[in-house]
Amino acid sequence: MMPIVRAAAWLVAHAGRLIVAGVFLSAGVLKSFDPEGFAVEVSQYGIIGGWAAQVAAYALIPIEIALGVALLLNWRPRVTLAAAAGLLLFFMGAIVFALATGQNLEGCGCFGRAMPRTPQQTLLEDGLLVALAGLAWGVLGRGAAEARGRWKTALVAGTVAASAAFALASPHLPIDDAVTELKPGVSWDDLDVALAEVDLSEGTHLVALLGMKDERSAQALPQLNRLAEEGEPLVGLYGEEESAYNEFLWTRAPAFPLYNVSPSDMRRLHRRLPRFFAVTGGRVAATWDSPPSPESVRAAVGGSREAS
Repeated sequence: MMPIVRAAAWLVAHAGRLIVAGVFLSAGVLKSFDPEGFAVEVSQYGIIGGWAAQVAAYALIPIEIALGVALLLNWRPRVTLAAAAGLLLFFMGAIVFALATGQNLEGCGCFGRAMPRTPQQTLLEDGLLVALAGLAWGVLGRGAAEARGRWKTALVAGTVAASAAFALASPHLPIDDAVTELKPGVSWDDLDVALAEVDLSEGTHLVALLGMKDERSAQALPQLNRLAEEGEPLVGLYGEEESAYNEFLWTRAPAFPLYNVSPSDMRRLHRRLPRFFAVTGGRVAATWDSPPSPESVRAAVGGSREAS
């Protein structure tokens, strides 16, 4: 009977190791597509902010990916399982701190923008993962010496370097259409953005996603004002509080209307600000990372403007 029990425990432990590995690997990879967004998620916990949150975000991404790869390879399981459990406990502690201090957590940021989780869901899931990691640590730890290998060490080290390099390059890569919900062809109604002041599902609109405190958005404003003055049906969307809007309005003097949407809705539409898109007949026709020319807008919407 004992061999059967040991075999069952071994199978469950390996399954737990692979589950924890998959969670860490997927979480790190998804965050690497939007490290600046992850830094915003880090700062919302109220523990660190600013440059410290940026450093933490860019450091955590390769750590999570490397832990996922190491666990998949069963490389030094006693060390990697303990590290995974420790990191999960740290995340749980950060959530408890944020809830106890009244921080406005819109999501845990565990999987970037791809899989939103409430703090309560995250605490439950992380607790289960800690239990799985603990079980695997207890059962598989004795095989740690057999799980080492130079090729595994090299692969884990290479994973750290490659994932860190990708995270640093990611904000500058033209991948917004692939990693955000806003992309050509999507229906505006399907995006489910709460916007009461203007109906973007009717007619043709050029839309600018702006940050009221974002310097790149401010630098784009002169070109946007020229587009509006030349007759482009331009509107701006922002996600900050009213005081930031008022300051932007009086100091920057936009020549087009600005409408507020919730920060969570804004985050689903961009990685970096500003971002621009044309919507015609209720469907996104094109997206741009810099203010488009009138010719680009006309090419994107085709004959829709005349038809409307």
